[in-house]
Amino acid sequence: MASEDGAGPGEAAEAEKADDGPVIDADGWEDMMDGKVRKRTVKAGKGDAVDLQRDVLCSFDVRLSLDGEILQRRKNIRYRIGESEAIPGLELALRHMFLGEEADVFCISRFAWGPAGCKAAESQEKDVPANTDVYLN
Repeated sequence: MASEDGAGPGEAAEAEKADDGPVIDADGWEDMMDGKVRKRTVKAGKGDAVDLQRDVLCSFDVRLSLDGEILQRRKNIRYRIGESEAIPGLELALRHMFLGEEADVFCISRFAWGPAGCKAAESQEKDVPANTDVYLN
């Protein structure tokens, strides 16, 4: 997501970190991997974070900007955490989410679809271009 000054997530303000908590910037983005993957909770979940080897069910839209055109839409997709079934950035974010949580996720290309991009699965969808950073929400 670009802030009003055009900076990417986390670049608009200095990040704050609690003694034992995640790094969260002034815009609410949690830095999960040195800026390569970021997550912003939209609706809090409950319970414990997902364990490895557990199945999760999620839905998300793929965009090139946070409020941009939806390129692809995935509904009720099942992933097993730790099996590399999801793109790396999504799997990392899911690993840190809670039941019922809704979040925006930013992934640089390397942690999204990388040089292969992602072909549209449906005729009304669009391809995710190669080497493209994405937002999932």
